[in-house]
Amino acid sequence: MPAPASSRHWPLWRAAIGLALVFLLAACAGTSATPTPVATPTVSSGPSNAATTSASGGTFSISPAAQAYLVPLAGYEYVDLPPSVEQQMAGGFASNPAVVSVIKGYAATSVTRDGEGEAVILVLDANESFTALPGSMDQFWTGVAGSSGAAVKTGAIAGKSVQTVDGAASKLVGWHDANLIVLVFGSDMSATQAVAEALIQAHG
Repeated sequence: MPAPASSRHWPLWRAAIGLALVFLLAACAGTSATPTPVATPTVSSGPSNAATTSASGGTFSISPAAQAYLVPLAGYEYVDLPPSVEQQMAGGFASNPAVVSVIKGYAATSVTRDGEGEAVILVLDANESFTALPGSMDQFWTGVAGSSGAAVKTGAIAGKSVQTVDGAASKLVGWHDANLIVLVFGSDMSATQAVAEALIQAHG
């Protein structure tokens, strides 16, 4: 018996989201070079605090659930992304129907240690029907790998199953907690993994 139409479209949506993430990684790869520190995670007071609407009518806005995942990290400081970068990211997601159909919102921040940029964290608040579908996250990571040109490797950090992508331009560590997809990326894999470990342990 043929699969329902919605089921047949899931692989395409996952692949499209993976492609959108690559654009995000490229846009944010250098954002930690000149951070403006803040003491705790904050929602930018600029345009990114509201829903970003694309020309195609899609919207993508900050999710309270995703924002709440950004708990304080020992030894690190959260830093707002430059407004132009966050607008570009949100606008790119909003313009992708595959993204807005399964992702309810996001939270994003840079992470520094002693004033030096270490990584960027992106938390995506996905529909439960997406993350709960068998194989959805495997295909999600396959889409990320195919778009980035680097292989995805499965491993564990602080007892948490994670996926890593060691690309030439950026390094990525990701996992999901319930319907939240968490992505930590930067230019140095050891620093990226250290931030990921701190966030995982903070939720332990």
